[in-house]
Amino acid sequence: MKNLLKMISIILFFLFFIGCGDNGDTKDQPADEAEKISSSELTIENPWIRPGTQNRNTALFLVINNQTDKADTLYDVESDVAQVVEVHESFKTEDDMMGMRHIEFLEIPAKSKVELKPMSFHVMLIGLNEDLAPGAERSFVLKFKNAGEIKIAATVKEMMKQ
Repeated sequence: MKNLLKMISIILFFLFFIGCGDNGDTKDQPADEAEKISSSELTIENPWIRPGTQNRNTALFLVINNQTDKADTLYDVESDVAQVVEVHESFKTEDDMMGMRHIEFLEIPAKSKVELKPMSFHVMLIGLNEDLAPGAERSFVLKFKNAGEIKIAATVKEMMKQ
C-alpha cells in the first residue's frame, strides 16, 4: 500500500509539474537578452513565460534585483492570464521526491538578486485562460511590501537547448 501511494504521488507530481519543470537539457535565456524593468527600488530582469495551453498550467520566471540597503517582500502577483496566479517554491520531500507549494511571500534581501527559475521559486499560472505561444506578451503586476506595485510585460519563450 505504501508503494502504491508513493507511485500515485510521483504520477500526480509529474502531471501537475509538467508546466514548470526543467527536463535538464535546457537553460534560461542568456543575460545579454535580459529585459529590465525598474522601479525606484527594484529592477525586474528577463521576465519570461514558458509556453502553455488553455486550461493547463505554466510558469512565469524572472530575476528580482534589490540594490537598496533594505530587504523587500514580494507578497502577490496579479494577471488575467490564468485563473490562479501564485508564487511557488519547489522543494524536496522526506521521501527524496520533488514537490512544489504556494508560498505567502518571498523575501528579497538587501543588495541581492533572487532568481525565479525552473525547479526553484517561480510564479505559477494555474488554469490558463488562453494558449500561450512563443512571442506572445502578457502583463503582470508584482506587489512588494516596500517598492509597491511594479507592472511588467513578460514574453512567452521556449527554453534554449544547450
